[in-house]
Amino acid sequence: MSHILDPITFPLGGTRLIEASAGTGKTFTIAALYLRLVLGHGGDNGHPQDALMPDQILVVTFTKAATEELKDRIRTRLVEAANCFRGMAQPDGIIAALMADYPHEEHPWCARRLELAAQMMDQAAVHTIHSWCQRMLREHAFDSGSLFNLELETDLSALLEEAVRDYWRSHFYPCSAEALAPIAQLYSEPMQLQKDLYGLLGKVEAGDDPTSIAAKQQQKICRCKKVWQQQWPSLRPQIEEALANKQLKYVKAAQLDELQRWFEGDAPLPSTTVANRFGSGGMNAAAKKGVDPIESIAFAALEDLTIELENLDLKQALLRHASQWVADRIVAEKQRLALMGQDDLIIDLGKALDNDVDNQLGDKIRHQFPVAMIDEFQDTDPVQYGIFSALYLNQTNTGLMMIGDPKQAIYAFRGADIYTYLQARDDTVGNHYTLETNYRSSIDMVAAANALFEQAQGYPDGPFMYQQRIPFASVNANGRERHWQLNGEPQAALNLWWDNDNAEPINKASYIDNMSHACAESITEFLNQGKQGNAGFAANGEDGELEPLQASDIAILVRDFGEANAVRDALTAKGVRSVYLSDKESVYSSDEAADLRLILNAVAHPQDDRAVRAALSTRTIGLSFNQLEQLGRNEQAWEQQLDGFKLLLQSWQTQGVLPMVRNLLVRFDVAQRLLAEPARGERCLTNLLHLAELLQAAAASLDGELALLRYLNEQCSDKGEKSDEQVMRLESDAELVKVITIHKSKGLQYKLVFLPFVFNYRPVNTSAPVLFFRDANGQNQLSFNADDEAKASAERERLAEDIRLLYVAVTRAEYACYLGLAPLKIGKGKKVNVHLNALGKLLADGAELDVADIGQQLQRLAQQPHTSISAPMARSNRVYSGDGEPAPLPPVRHYSRKPLPNWWISSYSGLLRDMSHQHDDYATEARPEQLAEMMLASSDELELPQQPEIGTIHAFPKGAAPGTFLHDLFEWAAIDGVFRYDADEVEQHLHSICPSNGFAGEEAVLASWFAAALQVPLPLFEQQASLLELPLAQPELEFWFEATNVDVGQLDRLVTESIWPGEIRPQLQPIQLQGMLKGFIDLTFYYQGRYYVADYKSNYLGPDQSAYQAEAMRAAMLEHRYELQAVLYSLALHRLLQSRLPDYDYERDVGGGLYIFLRGLEAGQLGQGALTVSPPKQLIEQLDCLFRGEELVDG
Repeated sequence: MSHILDPITFPLGGTRLIEASAGTGKTFTIAALYLRLVLGHGGDNGHPQDALMPDQILVVTFTKAATEELKDRIRTRLVEAANCFRGMAQPDGIIAALMADYPHEEHPWCARRLELAAQMMDQAAVHTIHSWCQRMLREHAFDSGSLFNLELETDLSALLEEAVRDYWRSHFYPCSAEALAPIAQLYSEPMQLQKDLYGLLGKVEAGDDPTSIAAKQQQKICRCKKVWQQQWPSLRPQIEEALANKQLKYVKAAQLDELQRWFEGDAPLPSTTVANRFGSGGMNAAAKKGVDPIESIAFAALEDLTIELENLDLKQALLRHASQWVADRIVAEKQRLALMGQDDLIIDLGKALDNDVDNQLGDKIRHQFPVAMIDEFQDTDPVQYGIFSALYLNQTNTGLMMIGDPKQAIYAFRGADIYTYLQARDDTVGNHYTLETNYRSSIDMVAAANALFEQAQGYPDGPFMYQQRIPFASVNANGRERHWQLNGEPQAALNLWWDNDNAEPINKASYIDNMSHACAESITEFLNQGKQGNAGFAANGEDGELEPLQASDIAILVRDFGEANAVRDALTAKGVRSVYLSDKESVYSSDEAADLRLILNAVAHPQDDRAVRAALSTRTIGLSFNQLEQLGRNEQAWEQQLDGFKLLLQSWQTQGVLPMVRNLLVRFDVAQRLLAEPARGERCLTNLLHLAELLQAAAASLDGELALLRYLNEQCSDKGEKSDEQVMRLESDAELVKVITIHKSKGLQYKLVFLPFVFNYRPVNTSAPVLFFRDANGQNQLSFNADDEAKASAERERLAEDIRLLYVAVTRAEYACYLGLAPLKIGKGKKVNVHLNALGKLLADGAELDVADIGQQLQRLAQQPHTSISAPMARSNRVYSGDGEPAPLPPVRHYSRKPLPNWWISSYSGLLRDMSHQHDDYATEARPEQLAEMMLASSDELELPQQPEIGTIHAFPKGAAPGTFLHDLFEWAAIDGVFRYDADEVEQHLHSICPSNGFAGEEAVLASWFAAALQVPLPLFEQQASLLELPLAQPELEFWFEATNVDVGQLDRLVTESIWPGEIRPQLQPIQLQGMLKGFIDLTFYYQGRYYVADYKSNYLGPDQSAYQAEAMRAAMLEHRYELQAVLYSLALHRLLQSRLPDYDYERDVGGGLYIFLRGLEAGQLGQGALTVSPPKQLIEQLDCLFRGEELVDG
C-alpha cells in the first residue's frame, strides 16, 4: 500500500520509494525536501543527523542538463524560503508550514542557514550518476583501488572498432580462402561483424573457435555433395520420370537445376524449400498416394546435413567467440592506455563496494553523504541500484529517497531496466509514497488521460502489464486558469481521429501519409483560426479573455526520423514552419553527411573530374543536370570549376576544414539557396555547419585531408552508440511547430499535442543475430536461435514499453491531445494487427480486432468524459495565412572602433618561410658561359661522394624522423633536470623504442655513440663541460613573447650585422610581425654562474667526424639561419632571467647559445661537433626594444 506524500511530514530517514506520476511536481517536491534537510526539520520524521548542508546532501540524476536545472531550482527555492523567513516575501503553502514549525525568534537563524546553503550550491553534491561515481573513485582511490591517472573517454567506439579489426586480422588472415568461405558468407568485412557484436560484449560466454567450426561444416558439406554427385546421374532421371508421370507432389523441374547448382557450387545448402523437399522426409511426403517414394542415400545425406549444420551453428560460435575476445581486448587496451569509459565508472565503484568487506569505503561515503535522493529512478540499472542499496539499504542514520515513475520507464535502449525498479519496490515494501496531484494539465486533460488507462484496470495484468507491481492510480488535477477553445466552443481534451473510410486495412505507408496530411490540415486550420482570434486558450469563467493559439504552442510527437519527415513535409506544403528535436538522430546519418563525403572527396582530389562532378550534383551545391551538361561542353568553364576546388583545397590545408566549408557555402551561394527552401533548408544548413565543426575538432588528431575523409566515412557507416556531440542540433529557435520524438519530449509539456501515428509500432526484430528477453522470473536471457516462447517474451516487453511511451506522450499535453487512428496492418499479412500496439492493448487487452471491432472500442472510449471521436480532417487547398509582414529591421549601427591590425602567432620556422637565397644587394649571378666553363673545369675532378662507414652514427638514417628520434633520446636522458647515464637503462630504452620507430638493428650503434656524446667536452664561456657535468638542465623550455609591429627586415639586418658579419646567408622576407613569437628551446642549462641555451642538430655534413669542423658547422648554420634561432632563444632567455633574477646582468649571467651537431660528437675531442654563438648585449637590447615596438637603443 502506498502513502500519499506530504512534503512537510515525509520521513527523511530510512529507504523510501516515491512514485511521481507525470506532472505531479517531482522537482518541486525534491526542493521542498531539500529545504527540510537544510533546516533539520521534522523532529521524529527528520533526518537522523539533523541539519545538513548542500555538500552533504547527494542528489543524483541522469543528464547534465537535469543537474543544472535541479541546482537552479533548489537554489531559487532556498533564496525564496530565506526571504520568507526574514519577512521579505509572502510564503507559499510549503514554506508557510515550515515557518509555522519554528518559533518566530528562530526565524533569523533559519533564514541565515538557508542563505548559507544557497551560497554553497556551487559546491552542492548534485551530480549525474557518472560524475558522482568518478568523484567517489577519485576521492577514495585507496579504498576503491582506483588508479589516480585514469583518463575518462566518453566515446570508446574507436577502441571497439580497432579490437574487431584485430580479431579479424588475427583469426581470419592466416586462413585460406576455402576455409573462410562459410564465414565470409556471414560477414564480408569487420564492420558487419562489429554491428552484430555491439550488444553482446560482456554478456555471453565464449564459444568455440569459429574457424574449427567452419572446417567441420566444410567437411560435412563436401561429404554430402560428393554423395549427390555420385547419385545424381541415376537419380535425376528417376525424378524426371516421376514428374512426367505426375507421381510427385510439390516437386518442380526447376528445383532439380537448383539442386545441381548447389552440389556443383560453393553454397553450403540449397534454399530452405529445396533442402526440405529433397530430404528423406520431404521426398516421402511428395510421393502421391499409392506410389512408392523414390529412395536414395542422397536424400538422407541432405537431411542429415541440414540437421548437422543447425547443430554446428557457425554464426553463434563466431559471435560468442568474437564477443569474448573483443571484450577482453578492449579491457586490455583501456588498461594499457589508462582509459576508462562512462560505464566503467559505475562498474568499478560497484565492484569496489562489493569487495568492501570491512565497510571502510561504504562508511566513508555514508559519512560524506548521510542522505541521497535519486531522481528519475525508473531509468536506473542493476549496477547503479546495487551501489545505492549497498550504501543505504537497511543502514542506520542515513536516508535514501528514490524518486521516479515506472510508467515513464522508456529508456531500455540506454540500459535502463524496469525490473531494477521493481526490485527496489520489493525492497521498500511499506515505504511507498505517491504524489497525487497533477499541476501540468487542465482538469479535462487529466480526466481524459485517467480514463484512457483506467479502462485497463480490470485486465489480468493491468494497464502496464505488470499487475500491481506497476499500479495505475488516477491523479487529481490542480487545473489551469485557461481552457482550449475553438470558434467560441470548448474542445475535448482527448480527440480520436478514426479513419475508417475504407473497410479494408491499410498498410503503414498509407497510414503515415494519411495521418501526416490530416495532422497538417488540422494544425493549419487551428493556426488560421488563431490568427483571426477564434482559436486559443480562454480564461476560465464567462467572457474569458482569449490567448490566441501560436505555432509554438503545438507539438507533434513521433517515434523516429521517418515519421518526422513525413509530417514536416505535409506541414511545409501548407506553409507551416516546423522544427525537429531528437536525442537519438546522429548528424552523421543525415543526407548532408552523405553530400559532404562527396564534396570533401572532390576538394581532396580537385584534379579528378568524376569526383568534382559528383560533388557538384549534390543537393548541397545544387547544380542541375542541365548546368552539369553545359559545364561538360564548356572546357573553360569546367577548368574554372576545377580551379575553384583547388582553392578550396588550399583553404583546407592552410586554415582547416571548417573555414573551407564556409568558403564553399559562400562560393556556391548554399546558405541563400537553402534558406529559401521552406521545407528543410534551415535543417540542412544546420547539419552542414554542425558536421564542419565536428570535422574541425577531429582534424586536430588526424594527419591530413585523406585521414579526415576516412574518418568521415567511418562515422557515417558506424551504427553504434553516438556521443552527445553527434546528436542533431536544433536548427531554429523561432516560434515554430515542434516535431519531437517521444523520448526527447519526456519532462517537457506543450499546450496542444498531436500523436498522428499512435497506432504505428515496430515489432521485435526476430531475425536479429541475438534476441534479448526476460524469462518468466524476470531474468535477463538471450537466444541465438529464438524459439516461439522467447519471441513472445521479447514482444511482450516491447509492448509493455510501448504502453509506457504512450503514457509519456499523452501526459505531455496541457490542454488537448489528438490521436491519429486507422485500421492499420503491419507486415505482409492482410489482417489488422492493431492489438499488437499500445493503444490496441489498452482497448481490448490484446484481443485481435477487425475494423468494426476497433470502431466499437473507440466509440466506447469516446463515451468517457472530455473525449471525442471524429473523422480526420480531409485534404484541402487550405494553407497557413502566415504571421504577416515581419517587423522592419533597425537601422544599421555605425562601427566607430578602429579595426585591429593583423595579429598572428609566429615562430623561428615561420620567419624562415619563403626566405630569399639572394644573399645581398650586391650579389651577382654567374653568366651561362661562366657556368659551362666551371663545369668543364671540374668534370675531370668529379668523384663519387664518400659513403659513411656502416656501424657508425654517420650511417644512421637521415631526415626529419631520425632527427626527431635523436632529439627525443637526449630529452629522455635529461627528464629529471639533469643528464644521467646508466648503460643498462639506456640499452633497455633503445630496445623498446628503436623497433617502433623503424630503427631496429641500430641499438648497439646508438648505445655506443650516445655514451660518448654525453661525455664530449663542450665549449662554454671561457670553460668547458660535458652534458653529464651540467648541474641543471631543462629540456624543451617553452617561451612566448609579444611582437609589436616588428619589421622582420630590420630584425634580419641587426642579426646579420652582429653575428658573423660579412658572411653570406639567405635573407628573410621583409614582413611585419604583429602578435606573438613562440618556440621551444631544446635545452636550457646552467653552469658555473651562467645560463645557456642549446639546440640539437642532426644535419648530415659528411661521412665522418672530420666533416664537423667549426667552418663547416658555421656554413650549415648560416645556410639554415640557425644563428637567428640562437639570437631569438637568447632573447627569450634574457627576458626570463630579467624577470627572475633580482640583480640580473646579461654579460655576467648569460653564456650564449650552443649548437650541438649530434653526428659530429666524438668522445674526448673538445668542441668536436659543437659551435657557440654569443649574441652581444647591445644586439639583445636592440631586439628587446624592437619586439616591444619601442625605438631602438642607440648603438
